[in-house]
Order: sequence, then C-alpha cells, then structure tokens
Amino acid sequence: MLCYQNLADMVKISFDEWLIELDEKSHPRSMMVEVTTRCNFSCIHCFRFSLHGRLRLGDMSRAMYRRVLDEASRIGVKKLIISGWGEPMVHPDILWMVEEAKSNRLEVNLNTNGYLIGDYADTLWKLKLDELTVSIDSPDPLLYERIRSGGDLESVSKGLERIKQLKIENLSAKPRVNIHFTLSALNSHLVESMLDYASHIGACNLIISNYIATSREDEVFSLIGRLDYRELFLKLGRLAFSANVNVIKPCMDISAHARCPFMESRALYVRWDGTIAPCINYAHPWTPTVKGIRRWIESVTFGDLQIGSLRSIWMDENYARLRFKVKTWRFPSCLDCNLGNYCSYTLTNESDCWGNTPTCSHCPYARGITYCPL
Repeated sequence: MLCYQNLADMVKISFDEWLIELDEKSHPRSMMVEVTTRCNFSCIHCFRFSLHGRLRLGDMSRAMYRRVLDEASRIGVKKLIISGWGEPMVHPDILWMVEEAKSNRLEVNLNTNGYLIGDYADTLWKLKLDELTVSIDSPDPLLYERIRSGGDLESVSKGLERIKQLKIENLSAKPRVNIHFTLSALNSHLVESMLDYASHIGACNLIISNYIATSREDEVFSLIGRLDYRELFLKLGRLAFSANVNVIKPCMDISAHARCPFMESRALYVRWDGTIAPCINYAHPWTPTVKGIRRWIESVTFGDLQIGSLRSIWMDENYARLRFKVKTWRFPSCLDCNLGNYCSYTLTNESDCWGNTPTCSHCPYARGITYCPL
C-alpha cells in the first residue's frame, strides 16, 4: 500500500514558469462511499478475482457512516455515490443509509447488481433516491446467469418494473435508472437487444463499458483494440432516439486523451473502514490486464477518517499534487506505448518513466475504455 499523509498549511505547485496555489476553499463535490466489500454474486468478469492479497470483508458501521455524512455536509459535498468493491444492497442498513444521506440534502446515486431491488423498491422511491444504476450484462436469462453467477434476471427485472410503475403512478422522474452493460466477446451480439431491454424498464441511460481482463488467459473475452464497433455504435445512436434511451459508449481506442472522472468531478473514495483513496481504481490492490500486460496495482490512500478530518485529508499536499497532475495529465501514455512489452515501470502503479509516484499512466477509467461508476 502506498500511503501519503503530509498536511501542509498551503499547497503551492511549481509548474514551468508559474507558481500555482491551491484555493483554501477547495473541497470535494462528490464522494463514492464503499459501504461493504461483501457481495451476493460471483460474476465471471469481476475485478475482485484479480486481487493480490486478501480483500478485507466488512461493512461500514453506522458510526463511520454518520462521520462520513457529517464531514461531507461540513465541507460542501453535494453528491454521494454508494458503490465500490462490494454490493451495497447486502448491507443490513442500506435503506437507513439512503435515508440519512437524503436527510443531509445530498444527491444519492445507488450502484447495484439489482438482485434485491424488488425487496426495497417501494422504500427507495419513498426516500426519493435520485439515481439507480444497475449492472445487467445480458437480456437473455441463461447468459445472464452464466455471466453473473448467483444472479437471477427475472428478480432484477421485476424490481426495475416496480420502480417504473411507481414513477408512472406518481408522475415522478426519480429515481433515474441507468443500465450498466459490460461488453465482452460473450455478449457483444446482444447489445441491440440490451437497448430494447433498457427501453422496456424505463431506463434513462444504457452505459456500455469494456471488460477489463483479470488475467492474460481471460483477455480472450476483452474486445479492447480488437474490433471496430464504430458501425454498431452509430446504429445504436440512431436506435436510441426511438427507444428514448441515451447510449453512453466506451472508448475503443486506447490512444485517446486521458480524462479522470474522479478528478473532473472533484470526487474521492471512502472505503468501508474510513480510509480515503483518490479513486475506485486505487481503492484496493488488484491486477488488471490490458493488451497482454498484467499490471500490479497497489492501493493508494491519503488518510483515515477515524483519525483525521475530511478537509485535512483533501488539503494534504501529496493528495493535492496528485490531483493537479491528473487534472493536467502530467503522465506518460503507457497503454499505447510501443515499449510497453519491455518496460518495467508500466508493470506497477508505484512510479513511471517521468518520475511520478504514484502514477496513473495506465488507468483504464481515465481513457474511457471502462465505465467509472461516478
């Protein structure tokens, strides 16, 4: 684990001929909160299978969650995304968590595999949940169960149909529903059918994300850089008008300009134990594989809410410097570098050939090839 904790009174960054000072009023606008690392599914593409070391299983306590909300309200956070490396709806206090966040006037987005939506649909609507993002990788029940082991598409669909019914009966626009579809060689032929499914359950967005392999052997299922989906995506764009569903497409070109969703949203990641990470990619140690290169990613943290305030962590000098570098993208481009197969720097996130420590030079989320759940 790479840890940084060096609070400075005022952060100043030298950039060429300029001296840039962090605004003392700087604060996060959004935060992703990992309320649990437990999950009721065992999806074949889950990045939990690429962990090195053991993922500590646990649920965020009520006391820690209250601390998170108090800190968020105090410094001006506006949006809470309940997501992370576990399934939020298996947390026994998930409805209380949504209610507490809404009572703190936060916009709340709940990311889920959807299995328990049917049990909680009426309450989530009454609590005025703002957004519901559900991961569904096939409209075909048999393939769905193959990809999402432990899941049942019928149960998910019934829950979503109940949400749709409540919205229609009460002339309500919320919660906005998004369908997250992980594109792979297993389900690429069903993308158009997935758009029909999204339209049927009243989704606002169909979010298509590339599968990130968890090993070199599994990369056979990844479509990154292998096929040209331009025609399919153009067709989906046309079909989206009649389906009344917006289609958010992944970037299939790994040489695209990098843009970090966390930094653009001024967001941070709160792990279930109160530790702060800069993003979901660096929340836990894992080993993604892209274009045959398996990378050893260590978790990166900048503080702990059990011993420090959210403001002090956000204003930490090393954390602020990382945000500046990512915002201005002061990193090499590892994913399309022609030396990638020979370079030792690219094998970890510890440092890169430009001297950055840590480095974000090979982040799949920043390139838009996979969906960041912000």
